Amino acid sequence: MPSNANTKLRPYLNAPHPADEQNVSQFYDWIVTSLNTLIGQQVPPALGVSGLSPGVINPTTAALLSSGGRVGSLTTNFGFTAPSTTSVKIFWDGTNQSTVLRIYRDDGSVAGPFPGSQLVTGLLASTTYFFYPYFDEATQRVLFVSQGGASGSPPIAYTKSAIAVAQQQILRGRIPLASDLAVTGITTPASGTTAATNTGGGGGNVGVFLGRKLSQ
Repeated sequence: MPSNANTKLRPYLNAPHPADEQNVSQFYDWIVTSLNTLIGQQVPPALGVSGLSPGVINPTTAALLSSGGRVGSLTTNFGFTAPSTTSVKIFWDGTNQSTVLRIYRDDGSVAGPFPGSQLVTGLLASTTYFFYPYFDEATQRVLFVSQGGASGSPPIAYTKSAIAVAQQQILRGRIPLASDLAVTGITTPASGTTAATNTGGGGGNVGVFLGRKLSQ
């Protein structure tokens, strides 16, 4: 039987008979490979689980269940203005009471900077709108949840705070940002404009609460 990764890692219930030289050789190959796997904390590729790779567990894949705690992170604060009674502009570029977006992860790393802003027009005066921004790990961009019932252009403003919409912020591979925008929202002025306002940060897991009040 040829010796390859699969035969080396197949389990042995008992050591082969010393007279069986070929099987003894494969047995020792299996021992060495298995020990190297354990010592290096490797995951055998034969498992076929896409969420696992040598020495790394990727929680953004569908191969892992979402029960219990998830990866934690903290993000810097957003800011906003209402340049008119029918529009708002949200910032994460270091202007208008915002901080340039950075993501502080629970592995000690800091991702960013990711500066940007988003203008939303076509709103109603004296109306509170809720927004659900998130950082998309795949595209490395700040995006906003946009689905049925949204107002404005682009359609990312909601007149009600909804848990089903907020759920879209925390899907695997997304980090919720500026959580106050989904809790207290932004109220357009009856007239004139609204000055720059700090709306707090966000983050994954506990960060979604802590990041609301933290600033850099």
